[in-house]
Amino acid sequence: MEKSIREIERERRMRASEEHFAGTGRYIFENNTSGDFQLPKPAMNGARWLKKDAQFTGDSFFLKYVPKELRLISVVVEASQVNVNESTESKLILDQPDTVTQSGKVEHVSTSEEDAQLNDSTENKDEHEMLLNEDPMDGVDIIID
Repeated sequence: MEKSIREIERERRMRASEEHFAGTGRYIFENNTSGDFQLPKPAMNGARWLKKDAQFTGDSFFLKYVPKELRLISVVVEASQVNVNESTESKLILDQPDTVTQSGKVEHVSTSEEDAQLNDSTENKDEHEMLLNEDPMDGVDIIID
């Protein structure tokens, strides 16, 4: 069954509304007006109205109301950090950039239990990295008859 023009238009308006109100990151804002202020969308705690000088936590959507209606108090999580964390988690381990420390080159390894091998030992190692310059023959005995 085909959608009617009204249904298509309603879906288009809903997508446009979601894009308009979308935001990322987490910021702390304060009401900068001389009275109560109605937020265009609910804050992260669900509040819609702010009393004079009241603070709330919101996303990057509210940055467009700074400095007239709102004042930015602090940045909890920047919008760019949220996108970087999501994309890094979804990347393959091999796609991570090289990291070199004073101890040597660092290899990124998965730390989830489902990916761990039975014979892998993570004792005395940072759970997110492993040095590549460790002895590969460590713990291997060669028996020649």
